[in-house]
Amino acid sequence: MPLDLSVIIVNWNGGRFLEVCLESILRETSRLDGEVIVVDNASTDGSRDRVKRKFPEVKVISNRENLGFSKGNNIGIQQSSGEFICLVNSDVEIVEGSVGSMLEYMRNHPEVGMMGPKVLSPDLKIAPSCRSFPNLWSHFCRILALDRIFTGSMKNDRMRRVDVLFGIFWLLRRGALESAGLLDEDFFMYGEDMDLCKRFREGGWEIIYFPAASIVHYGGGSSESDPMRFYLEKQKSDFLYWKKYHNRLSQALYLLMMFAQQGFRFLCWSLLSGVPLGETGRDSLGFKMRRSLMAMRFCLGLLCRRSG
Repeated sequence: MPLDLSVIIVNWNGGRFLEVCLESILRETSRLDGEVIVVDNASTDGSRDRVKRKFPEVKVISNRENLGFSKGNNIGIQQSSGEFICLVNSDVEIVEGSVGSMLEYMRNHPEVGMMGPKVLSPDLKIAPSCRSFPNLWSHFCRILALDRIFTGSMKNDRMRRVDVLFGIFWLLRRGALESAGLLDEDFFMYGEDMDLCKRFREGGWEIIYFPAASIVHYGGGSSESDPMRFYLEKQKSDFLYWKKYHNRLSQALYLLMMFAQQGFRFLCWSLLSGVPLGETGRDSLGFKMRRSLMAMRFCLGLLCRRSG
């Protein structure tokens, strides 16, 4: 017989966050017939060995290189046997009772293929955790920061059907995942959440935001070790999703808008660089300027390639 639940965590230098995450998961799964799997993407911070030593009940799969978030999760899914699958970021702490309440709801609602809990920031404020599928209008709103206004007005205390749950914590029905397909491994990191939710919705499965359950998302578990690289990965993944689901004209408009957004940010950071902000402030502005310049080069390279 299959297990009730398989919890899968992809780890790459998760450090202190991973241990907190595992402690909360093991507390939640102690009353379930389940398994916990850590897929380690060639971490160099010793976190893999600490998991083996401190949590012997956890199955550790060691990859020889960083295969990315999507492929790492797929490896874990293929070696799991739970009727339900929980994909969890390594920088998450689960609030007690959350997993059990989500499982109970999914068992009673077979039309639901995916669920996500309320996400709290480290100071326990409600953080964004879902969104609509992106289009040119929503991209324009993001450029003008209007999306923050709209997100802030959303009812985060009400259960509802949503388009996209951020890939921080997903509870998936195995049957739904088998029908929709595994995570698209072209998405190295980021963007896989929009893509998988798109395929779930196209397959007729409901995606539910479930605020009766909560997690704390500390953020930066892996990305803080190389923020410039992960910022570029985010830009690449966003465009990859756009390329997969939108026509060529829409793709070109998307790139132009992204280029304009990053150009405006670069100009703002440049103007601020003349203000006395102290050494820390100067370093932060310098990083943001380099980041925007890198993103502009990425957009320009794609636009030139498409016009050539």
